Amino acid sequence: GTDATSECLNQHWFRTIDEARQIIDDWRHHYNTERPHSTLNYMTPAAYAKTAAKENLIEPGSPWENGYNESFNG
Repeated sequence: GTDATSECLNQHWFRTIDEARQIIDDWRHHYNTERPHSTLNYMTPAAYAKTAAKENLIEPGSPWENGYNESFNG
């Protein structure tokens, strides 16, 4: 979301586009797979997505269907 994106961008100065891509990718991975979120009952988005998929709370074909997908940027 916008707040999460702002959080990352407000913490870093980027010297090159490649550096920006790497830092943002690393940050997004951490945000989605390692950082618990209070709104998700202190689960990571990846763990929440995996649980929700098992309980059929995520529509088939969703990028989150099998948990966090590194290629999904949402």
